[in-house]
Amino acid sequence: MCVYVRVCVYVVQMEVERALLEGEQDSEMALLHREKEVLDQLNEKIGSIDKTVLTDKSQDVEVLEAERKRFEDLEFQQLERESGQDEEKEGQTQQLLREIADYQRSTVTCKERLLTLKKQSTQITQQSQREKDSFLKEKNNLLLMVQRERENLASLERKYAELTGGQAFPNNPVAMKEV
Repeated sequence: MCVYVRVCVYVVQMEVERALLEGEQDSEMALLHREKEVLDQLNEKIGSIDKTVLTDKSQDVEVLEAERKRFEDLEFQQLERESGQDEEKEGQTQQLLREIADYQRSTVTCKERLLTLKKQSTQITQQSQREKDSFLKEKNNLLLMVQRERENLASLERKYAELTGGQAFPNNPVAMKEV
């Protein structure tokens, strides 16, 4: 009975540890999902910046064409403004690309942690199963020993009854000394 209780307690402990690992896995999966959403948003921002810059350039070129005759110096200012926009776009794009790279590295790290947690969970489950099998084998061996001892006791009781003319085997050790 004591071995069985120890096995039950150990199995419960292994289940709790496995549940904790699963909770940690769920947390990592949620983090991975959030980071993927951030990556998607950053990619949308890059597209939006490209569209905005293209729209701005198109409008600026139309203004430049219409006003070129009256304001020749506006062309120089426009070129400077476009250059600034390109630099700003390049700066923003580079920043977004750096952020994307950071999130991609973080995603890889999360995936690696998830794999490690899955391996640990599998190892614990396998270890728990091996120990459970070992405890069950030990329990079965003990049950066989108890059965053999009962058979030996029954044999001794029969022999005692034969030797004493049918008297029952005394349960009290003092009574055995008197016989």
